[in-house]
Amino acid sequence: MSNLALQIPVGESIGPYTVVRRLGAGGMGEVYLARHRVLAREAAIKVLLPEISMDESIVMRFFNEARATAQLRHPNIVEVFDCDTLPNGRAYLVMEFLTGESLRTCLDRVGSLAPNFRSIAAMTGMVADALQAAHDNGIVHRDLKPDNMFLTVPRYQPDRLSVKVLDFGIAKLLSSGERGSTLTRTGSLIGTPLYMSPEQCRGVSTINHTTDIYSLGCVLFEMVAGRPPFPMEAPGDILVAHIAQPAPALSSLVPDTPPELDVLVGRMLAKEPAARVPSMAAVVAAMESFLGAHKPDFSALLDRPAGFPVFDAPTPPPVALPGDAALLGRTPPPTPIEHLSLRTSVPPVETRTPVSKEYAGPPAFASSTTAITSPKGKWILLLVLPLALFLVVFAVYSVMRPRTVIAPSTPTAREPAAPEPVATPPARVEVEIVSTPTAEIWLDKETSPRGNTPQKVLLLRSDTPIPAVLKAAGYQNKSVLVDASKSRTVVFTLDPDKAASVAMPKEHVASPGRAKGKRIGPADGDSSSKFRAVGD
Repeated sequence: MSNLALQIPVGESIGPYTVVRRLGAGGMGEVYLARHRVLAREAAIKVLLPEISMDESIVMRFFNEARATAQLRHPNIVEVFDCDTLPNGRAYLVMEFLTGESLRTCLDRVGSLAPNFRSIAAMTGMVADALQAAHDNGIVHRDLKPDNMFLTVPRYQPDRLSVKVLDFGIAKLLSSGERGSTLTRTGSLIGTPLYMSPEQCRGVSTINHTTDIYSLGCVLFEMVAGRPPFPMEAPGDILVAHIAQPAPALSSLVPDTPPELDVLVGRMLAKEPAARVPSMAAVVAAMESFLGAHKPDFSALLDRPAGFPVFDAPTPPPVALPGDAALLGRTPPPTPIEHLSLRTSVPPVETRTPVSKEYAGPPAFASSTTAITSPKGKWILLLVLPLALFLVVFAVYSVMRPRTVIAPSTPTAREPAAPEPVATPPARVEVEIVSTPTAEIWLDKETSPRGNTPQKVLLLRSDTPIPAVLKAAGYQNKSVLVDASKSRTVVFTLDPDKAASVAMPKEHVASPGRAKGKRIGPADGDSSSKFRAVGD
């Protein structure tokens, strides 16, 4: 089937959104600009290709991005609104529509952001603060790179610039007991080789928040030097360099690099995780010290790079009234599109003709109206005007004159006010149970499973948690308590059954130019390759 046949036509509905135009495509899917039919809110919709949507593991990773990002409410993390599947089975993700360009596009154009070190530090501090929020929620990004850092113009603030972290598609969600490390499959590599940490390159079994610190160090290095720490061609050579080769000092490539940034990058790129900067919060503190400003002021210090596109400030959408066509189910007419933002049409401003101090008579109308110019007409006008003035004064006096209020002789008994209705909590709640990996849900005292995760289960509302067991082949049964006091989403992680697992092969470090694996195209059209290698 041709790519043209796979495209979603303009005007097609995706949930409550109407497709406006196609923004781009990648190896895994397409991205569309859409607008909410009632709220007139713009959104970017990522839609997986049909053949990709048939792969359950990829779809689970795709929805994992929605769950991971939806947990985070931070001004420097892209906001996710919704995710679902189309009637034809294609999975889609609805997220905030951003106006601007990726850091990758910017660096490809300008090479390096030096010597604007204050802007580099401000951008690094904003990204570090966003990732600290993710780490606080038990989420490790694991694929930080310039393609996933987006320079954007804040809505209705065309003179400012901000940065957003995108694509938590391969992020790992940790349960409360796993915040210190992330379990991965030994012998597997996942990420983008140019920005992967040494432990990612080795495919070790524990990956934690320090891998994001290393990746951010690689990005900071490239913003200053105009190239990543290890700019090799073959993925195997890059992996070996990350593992065994020390990164060059920034000052050796850019002599005027401030010593604070030179030392910080060296610590972030340490081979051993324990030797790196301890947290993203420490990176933020280092940038505050270097800039002499607090993190809420970082955006004001972020300068637009040379050649950054110019965008018009969007006009706030009009408020829909009850009689508007949008609320009556009729699609409003499309508004003009300029650059990457939708501009709401503004009604023409009503112009008024200046009124002369001298009375010039009533305005002329298209209909045949005879002007009062005869002497008889002037006398009629002189009689009518005083009468009209008298009537106006009389009406005002009638409204404003004081009135005598006669109190009733006996007080009237008031009826007791009706008691306000007490909100009754719902008898049933809907709890979505999510697990890694997919598992059967066995609720307490039930003789058959409720289905496989992720699954929305309808339960009787209870202030006492309901016992349940999650079962999956190759994993230990996990006894959990499901909070059924209100509708919510709960996430669990099963531990592998070591007694039943198959012995894993020895780790295999790819030699230069001989890494095994395949390239997986990005869902949002980024130009960097993602490399996955599995040990022999």
